[in-house]
Amino acid sequence: LRSAFTQQAIFNAGLVSLLTIFAPYAHAAVSFLGVAAGDATSTSVTLWTRAVDDTTPANAALALDIGTDQTFATSTTHMTGTCTTDSNKDYICKLTLNGLTPNTVYFYRFVGPGSELSNVGRVKTAPGPSTSAPLHFAFSGDYDGLIRPFALASVLPSQNLDFYMSLGDTIY
Repeated sequence: LRSAFTQQAIFNAGLVSLLTIFAPYAHAAVSFLGVAAGDATSTSVTLWTRAVDDTTPANAALALDIGTDQTFATSTTHMTGTCTTDSNKDYICKLTLNGLTPNTVYFYRFVGPGSELSNVGRVKTAPGPSTSAPLHFAFSGDYDGLIRPFALASVLPSQNLDFYMSLGDTIY
């Protein structure tokens, strides 16, 4: 009886070890805190996001999807290893893209290690330096946190702006 029990225990331990070896690799559940774009020129733009696994915080390598198709079905470039979040900078990933086409709307999103997706961002490059083009922009500031949701935020996308500048809080 003891020999059979020992053989069964060895078999079970081996089976558990084997299952552990062939278990699917578990990715961290990275969550994104929005996306942002800025410093757009006619051929470049700076993009950033914050991405962190709140249960096991660690730096994470992110990929980037960018293109002129809002659905990412066509005209999209998938760039792996684009940037890595930095724990010394609150898990921010920030990068500058060059070689873009002037006066073009681009859509972008970041892709986490477990294929988690950020929100989709939109950015428009400036017209070429010698191009005469109309400019549609808006600015605002002095957000009062007691008046949420911010009504202006829901109207901005329908305005088809070339850019929007948030001046932040205004001191009286």
